[in-house]
Amino acid sequence: KWFGSSASSFEKYKCESSAEAIENKRLGRATTLAINESSDPADTEEFWTLLGGQGSIKTAEEGDAPVDDEVGEGILLKLSEVNGTLMCAEIARGDLTTDMLSSDDVFIVDTMAEIFVWTGQDASDYEKRSGIRTALAYLEQAGRPAHTSITCFKEGKKIKNEIWNNIFSEEPTTSPAAAPSTDSAPLFSFGPAAVETKINDQFTKYVEKVESGYVLGYKNVSQTAFKLTLNFDGSSNMSLSDYFGAEAVGEFGISKAIGFDEMLCVKVSAVDPTQAYSYKMSMEGESV
Repeated sequence: KWFGSSASSFEKYKCESSAEAIENKRLGRATTLAINESSDPADTEEFWTLLGGQGSIKTAEEGDAPVDDEVGEGILLKLSEVNGTLMCAEIARGDLTTDMLSSDDVFIVDTMAEIFVWTGQDASDYEKRSGIRTALAYLEQAGRPAHTSITCFKEGKKIKNEIWNNIFSEEPTTSPAAAPSTDSAPLFSFGPAAVETKINDQFTKYVEKVESGYVLGYKNVSQTAFKLTLNFDGSSNMSLSDYFGAEAVGEFGISKAIGFDEMLCVKVSAVDPTQAYSYKMSMEGESV
């Protein structure tokens, strides 16, 4: 992992988390080495060799310089909780107006150069907690740079951001373009190919389709840490792999202590890929 001299604490934290995730996925067969921009060249030779040699490094100003874009144009997405499931779908693009916003939801505005998250005062707690997480997942799905700026606003607070005010002109010169149809499925359901369903005030159930199987598990959305055990019943035609840092319990179970916004999950695959498999997932645990 390489840290630029002007990297923010958040960027360093995300780098550390990603490196740790790779170590866990490879079951300890991988180790990480921290390299700073100011490190001795003799200590970084192998790193640069793997990248084809050391080139010029952009300054923070050059790296964060916005691309040319039409600030007056934006994509508006609405984040809402529907029957316990978090959904995010595009509702308009083009010239946007404030009457497109509603107090009971959270909205994401994509300007290509910057992301805005606007939280309505009557949005549910689940929606409010999920604004930034969803914006980050949206950037990942769209293949956008992880360092793209995300700015948050709350309804009722005066917004002085010039870009926001340029986008949300009160009298648009053209009508917003129609959003893609979402009759069959939402454009975006909490991350690429993922669905997160609220169970109670402590946990959500997480399901994501991945290559050759699914990632299944639970996420802690409370402020209390829990030691959880996840068990599968009727699982003779399935296999478990990639425990994401959890411990195996028996043949079809995993266990892990998770704090706020952390997950206990596992990848599940069919033993016979020509046959569909079914599962029954149960969770038990206690606060720690």
